[in-house]
Amino acid sequence: NTSRGLYVLWQLDLGVSRSTQTSRTLIRSELDLRRYIPIFSSSSVLALNLKGGVIHHQVPYFSRFKMGGSYSLRGFPLDRYSGNAYYIGRAEFRQIVKSDIPSPMQLFKAFSPDLEEYRFSVGFVLFTDFGDLWRDDLSWWGVRQNVGAGLRAIFPPNVVGSLDIATPVDSDHIAVYLDLRQSF
Repeated sequence: NTSRGLYVLWQLDLGVSRSTQTSRTLIRSELDLRRYIPIFSSSSVLALNLKGGVIHHQVPYFSRFKMGGSYSLRGFPLDRYSGNAYYIGRAEFRQIVKSDIPSPMQLFKAFSPDLEEYRFSVGFVLFTDFGDLWRDDLSWWGVRQNVGAGLRAIFPPNVVGSLDIATPVDSDHIAVYLDLRQSF
């Protein structure tokens, strides 16, 4: 569970698409910027993410960027939007409420004395995501945004159980996500 620092990833994928009539070079590029800022202490963190990408040339649907679901636009259906270019911004306030909680697995220590003593933490998150994708008809889908909240359980070595509830700001649709990692 990252509490401070900067993460930068630039990814470039190159390929060739061949069909009976044509051969085309495909170029896909993505940039992922993340910033984690402690607020007052390491148990309160502002997590920021700005991500974007572009695919040069038309590609099949399964190769396009997708938005919607627990790792992009929470509150929207999984892969609801697709396109050849995108951007997404995400902000989360992450708060650890209680740390150093003994693991329930210690109940089995009597049966297995070699069982390691693990401890975990629990907390909550408040978040918003926004983003857009470039469509085939040479236009943007339109900026989509959500708001939401979630619960976190952090287990060693760095497994984060998450339960998020999100809704688009312009809809009454509510989505619930259960996962074993943070959204970013």
